[in-house]
Amino acid sequence: MSTADETIAANWSTALQSLTPADLDQVNRYLIRRSHAARHRIFNQGEPAQSFYVIVSGRVRIIHTTESGAEFTTGIWADDYIIGLVSAYLGVRRSLTAESLDPVELLMLPQSALHTLLDTIPQFARNITRILAAQAYDSMRRSGLVVLQPAAINLRRIMARLAMQDDASPDGHAREIRGLTQEDLASMVGVSRTWLNQTLASFERSGLIRRPRNGITITDIRTFAAPPGDDLTSG
Repeated sequence: MSTADETIAANWSTALQSLTPADLDQVNRYLIRRSHAARHRIFNQGEPAQSFYVIVSGRVRIIHTTESGAEFTTGIWADDYIIGLVSAYLGVRRSLTAESLDPVELLMLPQSALHTLLDTIPQFARNITRILAAQAYDSMRRSGLVVLQPAAINLRRIMARLAMQDDASPDGHAREIRGLTQEDLASMVGVSRTWLNQTLASFERSGLIRRPRNGITITDIRTFAAPPGDDLTSG
């Protein structure tokens, strides 16, 4: 990931930047802690948005469901990331579903509290505006990449992004992707499970990944994250 990407990350720590101790106390008074088991629906597509959430621990899968009922994973997020902010800010129905992949700890901020904080803490309002812009930028960038890049390139990009959320192995270069089914990964790329299996097998033959029983290990994240003809550090 590039420095620019890290700078605009839509994280809760960004929302709290440059707040005074008094401002932080005010924000913390409104936060509600929630705990959920794995595969719990945190919110559902189409329901009214009455709050947004901060991931404290665990991972959350974001899902879009088509009119025909097909589900597509649009992203998987981990610690410190904010989910459901856009719909809560606008007061509209959810356009996506959020489901826990692991047992998760969340912080919930009700919509009414969000608007109170925006009205009373100017720095918090500026930070939230920056996060909203970051999420819009990231969504447009990822949508464009999906359209323009071959499926195998998109698969490597998505796998690298998922793996970067995990702790490094002792050698500092290997990363693991855990807790996902093949259907999850195929839906993120928009491909069939058969195509996914064939492509993962080719990655394995090339030494790019290993496939133990409980996940996928990327052997060298630096090499994997920049496939031939694709520069993940630019743009």
